[in-house]
Amino acid sequence: MNHTYRLVWNEENQRYVPAPECARTRGKRSGGVLWSVVHALAAAFAPPRVAQAPAENALPSGGQVVAGQAGIRQSGNRMTVDQASSRAVIDWQGFDIGSQAAVHFNQPSADAVALNRVLAGDASRIHGQLTANGQVWLVNPKGVIFGAGSRVSVGGLVASTMDITNADFMAGKAVFDRDGAIGGIENHGQITAADGGLVALLAPAVKNDGIVSARLGKVVLAAGERIALDIDADGLLSVAVDPAAVKTLIENRQLIVADGGEVVMTGRAANLLSASVVTKHGTVQARTMAGREGRILLLADMEHGRTEVSGTLDASAPDGGNGGFIETSAAKVSFDDAVLITTKAGKNGKNGRWLIDPSDFTIAESGGDITGALLSSQLGEGDVEIQSSLGGAGGGGDIHVNDAVSWSENTLTLTAARDINMGSSQKTENKAR
Repeated sequence: MNHTYRLVWNEENQRYVPAPECARTRGKRSGGVLWSVVHALAAAFAPPRVAQAPAENALPSGGQVVAGQAGIRQSGNRMTVDQASSRAVIDWQGFDIGSQAAVHFNQPSADAVALNRVLAGDASRIHGQLTANGQVWLVNPKGVIFGAGSRVSVGGLVASTMDITNADFMAGKAVFDRDGAIGGIENHGQITAADGGLVALLAPAVKNDGIVSARLGKVVLAAGERIALDIDADGLLSVAVDPAAVKTLIENRQLIVADGGEVVMTGRAANLLSASVVTKHGTVQARTMAGREGRILLLADMEHGRTEVSGTLDASAPDGGNGGFIETSAAKVSFDDAVLITTKAGKNGKNGRWLIDPSDFTIAESGGDITGALLSSQLGEGDVEIQSSLGGAGGGGDIHVNDAVSWSENTLTLTAARDINMGSSQKTENKAR
């Protein structure tokens, strides 16, 4: 059944009212403008560039245990930290691992955590092996770079240029403050957490150009002035981000996997000149596993933030079960034509949901935030909800439909804070509202 609309939904009166033949759209950013923004932010807040990798046998230096109980021993290019308490804090003068070197944390349990704070030197360069049966937290305000040959295999990992107080850490809190730091985090290697573990990369700029894996666990890439992480007794993750006083950039170019778990990529900035950018070009995967549906959240602030999506977001259930949940939110949200976003269910399962939550949103063949053809194809992968909000960046809470959208299964839901401007045909054979 085909429908052609030339009406505008008025939220206040809860009815359609006559509208111009074709609603005007906001101009979409050109590729050149987008890339200039992304590269400018990356250049401004990338980790300090070093002339070369660390010496192949380099190891952390100057370690002093300042809280908890732990011992440090070294044999050649191998270092072992023997942790006796459930939590320990070690201050270091430098924390590099060369390509032929290895550092192992021998911890009393999988729940044990070692906080490693770098007090001097440049960005930490991890090019070798870092292993632990518990959690390792590494804080260096100058930055942390995981090289292309690095292998991290731990119960959990937090790498941050934002500091945490010893008192908070020893009390079991995970609250990180930027405190003027502008160093960034880059991963070009392979980071693997144990099943159910956490990987968190926290800095004004975070770039993943490698592989991050946390099966049944959580992966967080976050940027802000203060970041608080909390996992409750039911395993639910909370990421609270205060707006940063600097520009922020979150970027994924390769692969993040948290099947049966959750991936959160989020950044917030305090004002228009410090607009946060959350962008991804690789694959983020959180498929249903062991009966647990995956969740993928790409979130920038609703005042001036931008979420630019390309590549693949996969919260499907190819091995059976229900599809998961995907959210892409910011003041400005837009999608590359080659994007694949799926919450498709497995056999006998129910498709999941993809939520798009901007200030304004335009569906158009060109010059919009998504094309009708792309939206139509995504409706074959699960339910889609577009929900505009009153926010910043000049947004009025409108949804403009200026391109044909066709689908024969699943549900498309449009909810606007102000108006829905239907400037083109919708062709539907099943559920639409």
